[in-house]
Amino acid sequence: MKRVCLGLFLCGLAMVLMPVLVAYGHDVSPINPEHKKEHRAGVDMVAWQAYEVQADFVTTDAFERPSDFIRSIDSIRGRNSEEADLSVSAVDSIRATDSANGQEVSDPSKARQQGAFGKDRDTEVVEVTNPKTGLTWMDRNLGASRVAEQFDDEEAFGDLYQWGRPSDGHQKRTSGKRGELSATDRPGHGDFILSYAAPYDWRSPQNDELWQGVDGVNNPCPAGYRLPTNAEWESERKSWTSNTREGAFGSPLKLPAAGFHLSSGLMHYVGSRGGYWTSTVSGREARYLYFGNSTARMSDYRRANGNSVRCLKDEG
Repeated sequence: MKRVCLGLFLCGLAMVLMPVLVAYGHDVSPINPEHKKEHRAGVDMVAWQAYEVQADFVTTDAFERPSDFIRSIDSIRGRNSEEADLSVSAVDSIRATDSANGQEVSDPSKARQQGAFGKDRDTEVVEVTNPKTGLTWMDRNLGASRVAEQFDDEEAFGDLYQWGRPSDGHQKRTSGKRGELSATDRPGHGDFILSYAAPYDWRSPQNDELWQGVDGVNNPCPAGYRLPTNAEWESERKSWTSNTREGAFGSPLKLPAAGFHLSSGLMHYVGSRGGYWTSTVSGREARYLYFGNSTARMSDYRRANGNSVRCLKDEG
């Protein structure tokens, strides 16, 4: 297998981008854009600056931009996960803007789940159907490693998403934090965005269309899944045997009390209360399913807060 590095350099004051191909153990030569098709090979490592993606086998062209490589690898992985089983490792960050969607991949450790279009890539997709509602869901939260075995099962908690954001790393409980609001649908980093003033959103101005349907701009769910609406979560809640966290866990969805990531950056009620986003907006806020030890209800919540996401299979 070959080792191939793609490098990004600034050429003088003109700031010219010049991709360079470095083959370890082979001659070093720049890529001629007119002859890219000649550079086809089985690749086990491609690096863009300090960013490394390792794959068991990939057959592809040399690329002028790291985003092209990421997008192509993600496509190959989707077609044949055994042939291109990716793992990501790096010691530093990069700045690679995907020209197709304007999303900047800035944290190598988040690149796999971020992918080209901000979808979760790591959560196993297993279906579960509630016979009372007829709705089919993923059997675990996005980011969870297993189905909950009890309502405070840490391995089943999963990630906490700010409403409308893609799977870009911010949802991780150990993500970084920053106070600068985003003016775009995809902030271009994996930090949790803090918000201390109305309307308490990570985006300014607000955008109500980010999680609408399976084709939503930032839908983080796997292909064929989407965020549930307020009405869909309400029908699930009404099917429980009790209107509490015990009822949530006792349902076919086995919902854990994963807690909240407040817009101030604090984690809140982890293991005792749960909050699950809907795709439905309500004024400056968004609707969510809330449950605790004595109650459960649909309510409004600040979009900058982090809640759990449970994806619903789209039957549309």
